[in-house]
Amino acid sequence: MSNEGLVDQKIRQYSENAKIRDINGDAINGEIFVEVRGFELQCFLPAWITEGWRDMIYPGGYVEGTRPIKEGISGKEVKILLSLMDLSTNKTPLQVKWIKSESQGGNTPYHYFISGTVLDVVEIPRQHKFRALEKMVFIDCGVLLNLFVANEQEFKIGEYVTSVGRLDARKTP
Repeated sequence: MSNEGLVDQKIRQYSENAKIRDINGDAINGEIFVEVRGFELQCFLPAWITEGWRDMIYPGGYVEGTRPIKEGISGKEVKILLSLMDLSTNKTPLQVKWIKSESQGGNTPYHYFISGTVLDVVEIPRQHKFRALEKMVFIDCGVLLNLFVANEQEFKIGEYVTSVGRLDARKTP
């Protein structure tokens, strides 16, 4: 199996079923409120336009001043990959799993602290011209999510880590 095929397989394997609570956005940015395994999460939508999230509430296309149509959105089930855009990740001897929003302190609403166990590590091809590879580190912190980490960082399956970063949600097939 090609590395690209392996990455797609892992994304499907570690995606979560989520229940939409609300979705908002404008011409460029979007956010979604979802429930995953009993956790209420507020996530940034990095592919707001390309993955069709925006079309869910602006079926005729977004126009400045247009009010979103949200009937039928709340409670809808979607399959998503949660990703933490890593600001800081460290190994920890504490074997605990949790996810906590940083927004309670007045920071950006999509920033979360997590602690969990490493389930899988996959090196993926990266388009960035300054680095050939990037790692996807799949974590169980009460919910399944993916950490995008620098290639220099080494993680082993079964290790526990803590991390902080922006929580993103992407649609998966």
